[in-house]
Amino acid sequence: MSGLLIEDLRVTIGTAAGPVHALRGVDLAIPPGTFLGLVGESGSGKSLTASAVLGMLPEAATVDAGRVLLDGADILKASRRELRRIRGSQVAAIFQNPVATLNPLIRVGDQIAELIRIHRGAPRRRAAVEAVDLLAAMGIAEPRRRARQYPHQYSGGMAQRAALARALACSPRLLIADEPTTGLDATVQAEVLALIVDRVRAAGASVLLITHDLAAAAQVCERVAVMHDGAVVEQGPTAQVLTAPRDPYTRSLIDSYVLAVDGDTPVEAR
Repeated sequence: MSGLLIEDLRVTIGTAAGPVHALRGVDLAIPPGTFLGLVGESGSGKSLTASAVLGMLPEAATVDAGRVLLDGADILKASRRELRRIRGSQVAAIFQNPVATLNPLIRVGDQIAELIRIHRGAPRRRAAVEAVDLLAAMGIAEPRRRARQYPHQYSGGMAQRAALARALACSPRLLIADEPTTGLDATVQAEVLALIVDRVRAAGASVLLITHDLAAAAQVCERVAVMHDGAVVEQGPTAQVLTAPRDPYTRSLIDSYVLAVDGDTPVEAR
């Protein structure tokens, strides 16, 4: 199938205390144009699953079984050269700390323009213009001036917008958003999520949203998958999973989230 397909992915991490079975038969499918939320507690395997899709598993990781297919090609079998081509042009990512993912020594506009030149072969001047246009499209005021600045000169919300501009510079077919709004205030969180929806849907791409925030998943995603202890325990349409969960862990996750919000407010699935 086209899109992303993860089949029976099993990954072991070597530690001083012995091997840890970090992913235990993960199955996920994200057809083109679909937004899927991958939710669960810290340590459940969400980010490790994303690392597998990006071809960036840690050195201590061993893939015991499974496939990670992006438009039919197995990322786990790709060479380093093929992975460099895939990242950015086919799959891109934004993370919880955008400042850490941007090169602190290179101006933001130059980082975006470099990707446009590498993956699309655009001339230097045109790439620079497109970088400014992308920053403007992300709602960054004075984009020409901001393009000449360094990441440390950006606020957290603005840096996440810049990271999103960089991720979308080459029109990837899949965007991985790993806790993209954690640490941002509520207003900026809503703005960043709205940007992801608007820009990615306009491009016809897919999103894998990794989050512990059930409300964010409900706001953005048509489908949701719940991870626990390295496995997907439940997945389906967002409203169905969040309002009528079948798995006991999913029910406990929703109950604990509701209590953490204010004790009474239900999770709204849209």
